[in-house]
Parts: sequence; C-alpha cells; structure tokens
Amino acid sequence: MRRILLTTLAITAGLLFATAVSLPPLASALFIRLLSEEGLQTELRDMDIDWLHGELTLWQLKVRAAKGFLLELPVAHIAIEPRGLASRRLVIEEFTLERPRVRLPLDEHGRPLLPLPASSGGSSAARPLQWQVGLVRLALNDARIHLQGPEHGLELQLPHLGLQYLYPWASDQPARLEIDARINGAAVGTELSLWPLSTTRRVQGQVHVTGLDLGRLTAPFALPVALQGRMDSRLQVEARHSDGGTWTAEIRGPLSLQGLEAADAQHHLSAGRLALEGDTRLTGSEAGLSVHHEGHLVTDHLALGLPPWQGRLEGVELPSARLTLRLPLQDGEEIGLRLESDLDLRGGTLSTEGPSAVAARISRLQLQQLTVALPGPKASFASAVAEGLELPGTGPDKAGTVGAGRIEARAFRLADNRIDLDRLAISDGNLNLVRKAGNTLVLPRIAQVAAESGPDHPDSADNETRAADTPRIHVNHISIQGHARFEDQTISPEYRGDYELRQLKIGTLDTARPQEPVPLELSARLHRYARLELKGKFPLLAWPPENAEADWSLHDLELPRLNPYLIHYTGYRVRSGNLDIGGHPRVSQSILQSRTRVRLSGLKLQVARPERAAHFDQTLGIGLEPALAMIRDRKGNIKLELPLTGNLADPDFDPAPIIAEAMKTALTHAATAYTVYAIQPYGAALLLTQVAGKTILKLHFDPIAFTPGQTDLPPDRDAYLDKLAALLKERPGLELAICGVASTAERAALPEKQRSDQVLIELARQRAYGVKDALMSRGIEGDRLRTCAPRIDDAADGKPRVELES
Repeated sequence: MRRILLTTLAITAGLLFATAVSLPPLASALFIRLLSEEGLQTELRDMDIDWLHGELTLWQLKVRAAKGFLLELPVAHIAIEPRGLASRRLVIEEFTLERPRVRLPLDEHGRPLLPLPASSGGSSAARPLQWQVGLVRLALNDARIHLQGPEHGLELQLPHLGLQYLYPWASDQPARLEIDARINGAAVGTELSLWPLSTTRRVQGQVHVTGLDLGRLTAPFALPVALQGRMDSRLQVEARHSDGGTWTAEIRGPLSLQGLEAADAQHHLSAGRLALEGDTRLTGSEAGLSVHHEGHLVTDHLALGLPPWQGRLEGVELPSARLTLRLPLQDGEEIGLRLESDLDLRGGTLSTEGPSAVAARISRLQLQQLTVALPGPKASFASAVAEGLELPGTGPDKAGTVGAGRIEARAFRLADNRIDLDRLAISDGNLNLVRKAGNTLVLPRIAQVAAESGPDHPDSADNETRAADTPRIHVNHISIQGHARFEDQTISPEYRGDYELRQLKIGTLDTARPQEPVPLELSARLHRYARLELKGKFPLLAWPPENAEADWSLHDLELPRLNPYLIHYTGYRVRSGNLDIGGHPRVSQSILQSRTRVRLSGLKLQVARPERAAHFDQTLGIGLEPALAMIRDRKGNIKLELPLTGNLADPDFDPAPIIAEAMKTALTHAATAYTVYAIQPYGAALLLTQVAGKTILKLHFDPIAFTPGQTDLPPDRDAYLDKLAALLKERPGLELAICGVASTAERAALPEKQRSDQVLIELARQRAYGVKDALMSRGIEGDRLRTCAPRIDDAADGKPRVELES
C-alpha cells in the first residue's frame, strides 16, 4: 500500500511538473491565436508563469492592426493576490508595463481607430461575468503613445503613470492617479483622486501644465476651429462624466496662454499673452467644447476679426469678467462668445479688411457693464470713457481726420444690425475735413467705409445687400467741444479755416430717417475772433435737405479770411473789413428761402481777377464799387438785407448767381430806402443807366428849380440843400453830379439883347456853381461835387433848374 501511495505521488508530482513546464508555451500560443482571430498580428517572445506567487510576465509583445494600430510592450508584469479567489474576486496586486509604445491612428473626424473585437453572432445572450477584478497598483514606466491623424500627429510621453486602489466592490473609495507626462515636449503633471466606477464618475485634484502647444495638441482631431498658442497652468480640477457622453470640469487657479489664436472660416480671435484667474467651467460633448470663466482676465493684446471689420486691443484688463466661449466640433456651427465685465484697456485700433488705412485708434478706454456676444455680433455697455480717439483720414496726406481727447458715452447697444446710444459727449475734440474736386468731402476712414457700404453708393454692386449689411445708428443726444479745421481745395486760392467749437449740441440722430430734421445748437469762434451762434433743425444725414430752419448770427468776422471764396466767386479781394451777418433761413421741399442781414464795417476792396470781377458786375447788373459807395455811411459801414432763394436739389445749383442777384436787390433797395428816408419829403429815385455798354447804378434827386433869368438860389431850397449835405456826409463814398440847365422858355424873362444861347449857357453854369458853393459851404468836399457841361432845355414846358445825380 505504501508503495502504491509513493508511486501515485511521484506520478502526480511528475504531471504537475510537466504541466508547469508546458503551460506557458501553451498559454502563449493560445493568447496569440485569440488575438489573431480578431484580425491582429501578434508576436510574443516569451511568457513566464509563477504559480506559487501568482505572477505572470510577458516579454516582447507586439500587436499590429491593418489600419495602423501598433502596440509594443517589452515587459509586462502582473502579480495576483490569491486570497480573494474564493469569493470570485481577482485582485491584481501589481500591474507594471515597462517602456510600452502605442501608435493609435485617427480617422478624418479625429476619432481613434481602435482594433475592437468582432461582435459575436447568434442569438444567445452573453453570459454575465461572475468575477470582479480589482487593482492595487498599476504602473506605466517610460511609455510613449503616438496619435496619428491624416495630416498631423500627437506625441504623448509618460515617464511615469501610477494608478492605485481601483476596486469595483468599493466604488466609493477613490483611486489615486499620478502622471508625469510630456505632450509634444510640454510638461504635464497630475495628482488626482478618481471615482471611475461610481454612479457619478468624477475626478478631482491638481493639474500643472508647462509650455503646452495648443496647435499641436488639437491638430490631429480635425476641428473646424483652428487653435494656436501655448498654455501654462497650475490648477485645482474637479470633473464629472455622464453616461450621455457629456463631461464637465471645474477649474480654479491661474492659467496663462501665450500667442492664443482661435479661428473658423469667418471669425478669428487672438491674444499675445492671456492670463486668467478665477473659476472656469468646461463642458464637452460630441458637439463641441464650452468654456465659462468667472474671475480676472488680463492680456497684453486681443485681436478680433468680424468681417468686414477687424480690431486690436492693447493692454486689456477685465477685473470681474464672465466669459463664455463655445467651440463647435461640427461643420456649419459658428464660434459662440459672450463676455460680461468691466473693461480697462490702454489702446486699440479698428480697421477694415484689405490694404485700407487704419479706421480708428484709441489710447485708453474704460467701460462699465460691458457685454460682447458672438455670433451676431452683439455688444452693450452702461457707460464708457475714452481718451485719445483718432479716426485717421485716407490718402498720403491723411486728410479728413476726427479725434477727441475725451469721450463719454452712456447706454450703448449693438444688436440685430442696429447701434443705439443714449448720450455721447466729446470734449477736446478735433475735426479735420477736406473738400476736394467734385465738391466731395474727404471723410475719416471709418465714416468713408460706412458711406461706401450704403445703399446709395454708385460703386455698389448690390445696393440692397449693402443696405442690409450697414448697421442702423440711433443716438439720442450728442454734445461736442473742441476744434475744427476745414480745407476747401475746390477753389483757388484754397480756403483754410480754423474753428473753436465751444458747444455743439445735437438731438436725436437716426440713419434710418436721414431726412428727419435734428435739433442743433452751436456756439463757436471762427478764425480766432468771430463769434458764431446757431440754433435750428437740420437733417444732418442727408443732402439736399428737404426741410430745415434755423436762426444764426456771425459777428466780427475778418473778411480777408474769406478772400479765397470772394476771389473765386466775385473776382474781388478784401483788403480790410469786418462782417456781421445773420438770418433765419428755411428749407421746404428742398427750396431755400432766406433773408440775411449783413453789416460790413471798414470794407476796402480791390480787383483781384478783372475778368471774374467784370463777369460778377455784369451778373450783378451794377458796378460793385459804385453800388457800395452809395450805401456806405460816414463810418464806412454798410448794412444790407440779402434775399436768398434757390433749389438745393438742383444738380446745377450754383450759389454765385444767387448771391449776385441777392446783392443787386439788396444794394438797390438799401440805396433807395436810405436816400428816400434821408431827404424826405424831397424825392429821389434809383435808376440803372447804360453807359458804354455797362449798366451803372445812379441816384436821381429832385432838381432845384430857379426863377427864369435868375441864378440866385431860391430861399426855400435851403432845407433841401441841408438834407443833401447831410446825406453826402453820411455816405462819404457818394459823389454828386451837379448839372445846370436853362430853358428856351426863359428867354422872355431876359432883356432882348441877352436872349442868346451863350447867355442861357452861362445862366446854367452859374446855377450849378451856386449849388456847388452852397453844398461846399455846408462842409462837402469840392472833389465830391462834379459840375456838368451846361445845357439848354428846348422843351416848351422846360424849367430852369439844376439836376442832381450820383
């Protein structure tokens, strides 16, 4: 019996030894066969099994798949804790992978092409797994994983990855994960607690990143949004994942981005250095990635591209920002952006696409309760203060600029292609406008772009489309203080004017109603000394205006400053003189009606362009110099009332003939009205006389009648001569022609021997001398009194007299 027992033990020991020796090759062959049946090419150099200690070691495992998947595993060591086998728990005490190498291909959508097992056929349901597998420690040492997209790859190096305490039967106990990694050379480290098997899978812990290249990180995944930049961070992270495929992550701590760029087919966003501190929430799904940040945001510059505009902001600080950014992963979806914060920036520019000049520049901007949203775009703020605004002009001379030292705005809103602003106040403003050939104004670039995109621009290929793209602008109130400069290059010599805007108030402006009259009040100084006051209603956004009216006045304007216009339109130059002018113009159905009050003091003219002056005199219908001479008072002042009328909608509207006709009417009226008033109850008349083909303005006064045959002045004419002398003194430019006349009928009053024509001529001459002497005795200079050649009136009812005319 003992012999049989010993023989049996020996045989059993031999079988166990043979099994232990032969099982690893059999297991290795079975392992390779199972993987080969799944379409994987597998190589395994060796497999060791330590039954006594429950350890398995694989040597030189290599797995390939047809679509490029590759796994190389030099050494894999697994140690199993046998004490849980009785309760169907397989506890892996240690799972170590040394120097694993993985190449994982991605499809055109950025999804991994994993070598998944083929689905089993048949209708029988899979038997549930009766065993639970737990993990005490997993270690990956010197691992490398390469994600290969159609065009770009991503290299992940793991000097060390450690995972501890992962038990399905204790899902509420956290696992520990430590990672020391390099992603395309950037250092990434984590210390995390995991609950991957609980009903609410989550992660919390610390993550630090140094020098992560976002462009190389996202390039293999075929995103519709191109990302560039470098990220540095040291964050506290808590993340959750739901069964629906959506994950969320809450991040606290500083995050820095260098050279950030995000762009799709239409928009782009970039920042040189972007630093965030606060709480950030990320939400990801198959649709895309959403980022929500609350906290502090600082960047040295931020650039936005919103066709047709593009802008760049310098030194941006958002002290209490709420930022939401949506980056879609599906075609046809647009970037979504919403920012709520106060804003402080130290500079910025706004321009249009293409080679055009800068459209706007600013040195400092502070906004309160700012909101910006894309797509749309949409924007709003409660109040704003801007400093150093400049809208440069176009062309090499940068003509047509607008600027302001300080701008304050309230209640701004941009939405639905409409801009609304409650109040705009500009102080220390400056405006530089140039009028060039074709009667066009060179506007600042930002205004020119808006005008070129308008529905009435002649170069518009599709006016309706441009009108739809042009935002409607509505401003309730505008006030401006500053300086303005206007240059008119359409006349020669060119006109240049400098103006001080003491106060300009403008009522509601609405680009949708350009012809609606806008209340306007203006107080300004022109050319240093002249004072301009204006109050009225004008359609500031339309020309010609359909309806408008105003009261305005201008005092102490030095007329030589207007010589470019005077020379251009009249041919005369002002050597000296001041102007006071004002009126109440009205426009109804584009017809201008105005009576302008004019006062000229110390006016001295000279002909600058004889041909132009002659043409102006001809248009005027009277000589300008003699006409002005008749209405100058003793102080050299001239008072006129100019009636102006014209059709502003007429494309051939020319102010020159209108002004000339108004001056003709005003001059004749002023000359006759004052003269009649000055010498009443005696009479005077203003006549236009043709002399050598030229129309001359002449004043004809009541003649002085003489007794037939006498040369003595009638005593009753003294009062008349007194008034004539007073008129001549009041009008120092007025000269008087004194013409003595004898009549044939008065021969009967003469002795028979003295009835010759020679005697009559002498009577006429002496009568003229008597009137001249009488006026000279009343203080009138003799060189202003011209005597005519005496003549005889042959009319039967002719009276002996002295005729007086200018």
